[in-house]
Amino acid sequence: MTEELAPFLARNRIDEETWQKSGCDWDELLAIRADHAAQSKVFSESAALYVNIIQNIPGVHSVRWRVKQPEHLLEKIIRKKAAGEEKYGDVRADNYYEIVTDLIGIRALHLFKDDCFEINEAIASTWSPVEKPIAYIRNGDPEDLVQRYRNHGLEVKVHPAGYRSVHHVISSQPTNRKLYVEVQIRTIFEEGWSEIDHKIRYPNFSNNELVGYFLTIFNRMAGSADEMGSFVTGLAASIQDYQLQIAQASRERDESLESMEAIIQELTELKQQDRASRATIDKLQAQVTKMRKENSVDQIFSSTVQANQLKKLLERDAMSFKDLAQLSSATEALKRFDAQSEMARIEKLMQFGPKKK
Repeated sequence: MTEELAPFLARNRIDEETWQKSGCDWDELLAIRADHAAQSKVFSESAALYVNIIQNIPGVHSVRWRVKQPEHLLEKIIRKKAAGEEKYGDVRADNYYEIVTDLIGIRALHLFKDDCFEINEAIASTWSPVEKPIAYIRNGDPEDLVQRYRNHGLEVKVHPAGYRSVHHVISSQPTNRKLYVEVQIRTIFEEGWSEIDHKIRYPNFSNNELVGYFLTIFNRMAGSADEMGSFVTGLAASIQDYQLQIAQASRERDESLESMEAIIQELTELKQQDRASRATIDKLQAQVTKMRKENSVDQIFSSTVQANQLKKLLERDAMSFKDLAQLSSATEALKRFDAQSEMARIEKLMQFGPKKK
């Protein structure tokens, strides 16, 4: 074992058995580390481009990103080869960047659990996936949540560390070399727990049962926080919907009241008009009654006789005093006859009014 290798294995908690099982060549690993370090600036600039796009996706609260550290890259390669993962079997300096798909890691963080579906759709429609996206879940997660993940085209797996996260692997080629990016979609609560878990579990006490027990409790608390966030979101939406219903009902009530007030006003005006019409009709009826009393059939007949007599008197060449008296009487009769004619005309007009009982 070279002088540099021993400290490396110690720093990364890789025992001799794991190292031997990996079958890695230290010089090849050094070549990979050197190449990766040389590409760090390109990786950082490419990551910034991804971050700017993802940050503008609706539902994304914030974005974190990192370029994998060279030493962490070597540790991962050793552990993957020791675990017998096939795609790491022939990893070299000229192909490692096509095999290790999380050299650039981006985390799209959101507030509420259900936001992940909108973010997932946006990423899937912006970049073509290199691998099928995976939704990691906890043991015991409800079946309806699992089914929703599947309905969105996600492969569902139980995460060994016990957290929820949706993972995409996408690629681009800003230079001659294709770059792969792993995008993880998770809530802020999941992010907080995973960061603490990684901070505590990996550098120290990785196999300590007591630490693992309390990290599991913390994991459940993070999951409960996600559920509480979803509950509060639903509660706020229900309250808003209820307020909208109240506002709508209030508007409909006001419109009904305005309509009723308009009808009342219209009825009031009609009633007033009816009273005025009734008063006019009553006056006309009284006048007709009076005229009927003053102009009986006998008087009308008398007026007709007197009118004939007047005609004869006018045909005479001379009129006596008595004739003049008869002429005066006939004239009065004609006046009454005219009044009777007027009365008959009014009665005809009144046929359109209320009928007499």
